Amino acid sequence: MNFDSAVLANLANEKAVAEMFQTLLGVQIEVHEQADSSKTSAYSLSIHTDADGHPVGAVAADLNFTAVMAVALAGQSPRESEDAIYKGALDLDLWDNYKEVANVMNVLFAGKSYPRVLLHSVQRIDLPIWSRMQHAELPMVTYSIEVEGFPETRATLSLLDVPGERELIDLLMEIGAESAARDLQFVDGKLIRLYDFHKPKGVERSQLNALRSNLNIFTKGAAATMTEILQAPVHIKLVQLHHQGWDDYSTNIDANAFITTFRLDPLASQFVITFSPGLSSKCLDSRLSGSELPTSKKRTMTDLDVALMAPVVTAVIQELADSISQHYPVRPHVVRHVTEKFMMEGVTISLTWIVAWMTVTVAGSTFDASICFPVVPLQPVLFAMAEDAAHGIHASGNEPTIADTVPNLPVELSVHFPSIVRVIDDVAEFSEGTLIHLGSQIGSKLLMTAKNRPLATVKAVRMGRRLGAQIIELIEDPEDFIEKLY
Repeated sequence: MNFDSAVLANLANEKAVAEMFQTLLGVQIEVHEQADSSKTSAYSLSIHTDADGHPVGAVAADLNFTAVMAVALAGQSPRESEDAIYKGALDLDLWDNYKEVANVMNVLFAGKSYPRVLLHSVQRIDLPIWSRMQHAELPMVTYSIEVEGFPETRATLSLLDVPGERELIDLLMEIGAESAARDLQFVDGKLIRLYDFHKPKGVERSQLNALRSNLNIFTKGAAATMTEILQAPVHIKLVQLHHQGWDDYSTNIDANAFITTFRLDPLASQFVITFSPGLSSKCLDSRLSGSELPTSKKRTMTDLDVALMAPVVTAVIQELADSISQHYPVRPHVVRHVTEKFMMEGVTISLTWIVAWMTVTVAGSTFDASICFPVVPLQPVLFAMAEDAAHGIHASGNEPTIADTVPNLPVELSVHFPSIVRVIDDVAEFSEGTLIHLGSQIGSKLLMTAKNRPLATVKAVRMGRRLGAQIIELIEDPEDFIEKLY
């Protein structure tokens, strides 16, 4: 079909398609436009609508594309896709994965005309319907899409928001509605939707608990690492761990947050870590001017700022990878740093997330940070963590301490004599050389503190020509004391 170039411009081009799938899968993608759609033997059809439910576009894909995308999203071996292609069908798990991919393909139709595009349905497409689409007056572009290590695939993008072919479009919407209805079932007398693309999928409670335990270990290691780099005391606390959709998450991120996307090979897709603007500024001030700055002003980050922040975030990501690797071996790789929120939308794409919200205290000032884990790629890790927890295998014994990581960080200790009472007349007669009885005998117990926190009771002793303190009793375990102190 011949269409006006302005109409065809509403369909995603090769570069946009490649970038979307590379971001989603975290592997190399090659995309080439094909002359026509006649060589596409369509197996699946996804229909996409605007926010009001009006049809916008459709993606018809062959079995290769459907299988490869479902397998690659889960980080499985290419053999899994080859088996599905050989059988000529996807099992339920792979079909579920492909619905996740189809939801991400909303961005192929999003633009100025439709800033928000939603997935209406995904279904098997019958040959008569596909033939009718090919011979209709619908703008179409067919791409061959090669995922590194997988069989070659084909997919055809079609616009559905053009005049004419109303009967066909109504038929597609009707078939889609029927397919969506099959995703409904009764559970305990209640009608639920199995594939609700506006809400995250669930993760087993045991897996979530195992991840929470692992993150608590990670926060201690990350705090120690940041303390060493910034030469300022850092404390990180896991505040909340829960499911969150991308839209909900992005609305809670400040406009100028420092956002880093990274991979944890061999897991598919990308992960996200964000530092609030205040936290980024505090880190920069600590690196440039020392930790004694009273306040850290939020500011637009320069290239130098990004270069100074990169080692901090990279070290935190390495700590995360190390904590995960105790259950499931991963290798971290930073993909990109983004310094403005509006740039984040194209950085990483996933349907459902587990978001870890944290507070980070640097030199007494507290800020927000978060890490986003895409649910589907994280499944092998969650399974391994839950299995280890079920067998009583924990990584807590290997967690680093501040004392291990930053042995030379100064700790200011104070020894307190008991208060003494004198009348005003006595104080008025004080002069240089006046002797004052402190009310303590030699060997009496004195209190040693740091930042007004009691650590031990001590007694004064002679150490050559100097006065020293000998510990009589520890009030708190020193390692626990240091962790709480910083």
